[in-house]
Amino acid sequence: MPRSFTNEAQTAIEAGDVESALFIALMTEPAALYCWNGIRPVNIGGQDYEPLGDRVSVKGDVVAQLGLVAEPITIVFDAGSILDNSDFVGRLADSTWHQRRVTVREALFTPGSTYSDFIGWGFTWQGRMDVSPTVNQPGAESVRELNCEGGTFRYRGRNLHTRTNQNQQRLSSGDLFFERTPIAAKEVLPWWKRRTAIPGIGGGGATGRGGGYSGGRSVLK
Repeated sequence: MPRSFTNEAQTAIEAGDVESALFIALMTEPAALYCWNGIRPVNIGGQDYEPLGDRVSVKGDVVAQLGLVAEPITIVFDAGSILDNSDFVGRLADSTWHQRRVTVREALFTPGSTYSDFIGWGFTWQGRMDVSPTVNQPGAESVRELNCEGGTFRYRGRNLHTRTNQNQQRLSSGDLFFERTPIAAKEVLPWWKRRTAIPGIGGGGATGRGGGYSGGRSVLK
């Protein structure tokens, strides 16, 4: 699906010149909780995010969603400090979270900037928190899993940039689908019975079965 990246972000992504991080917003009550998988506090878009480092992860992969099939995700927290109400996971356990909204986003940064030079957002997943069991396995650290339903809300935002032939050649060399876009702007392409000159192609006398076309309206009898 289209992506709402800036030109700078698009260029960096195509060059592979990006670092990514996971940002999570939990609309819990009485107060929302915000965290990311970095090691220092950051502020993006006026919102402060608490660093959890490797104490937070998303189980499995979050991939591009092309349909409306629900694909829930599971966020995994280290539950070692779950009884400490000053800790992020402890505050999450004490909060009202069931069926509250959750947003998981991928942030893109300039490599080597220690996650300080923010480029833009990658994927965004939105849903609601459903089940949150604490999992204790022999010989393993205790974790708190936050199972979130939704997936149909995941999206890649609208691309507000006009697609050009130059853009298309960068993505698929040899694809000429957008080659005549500049000269065909605001032109009505003829169809049905008569064929007049199409900008950039030239006239022709092709005819076919059916009605004609005149002034942008069908004149079928």
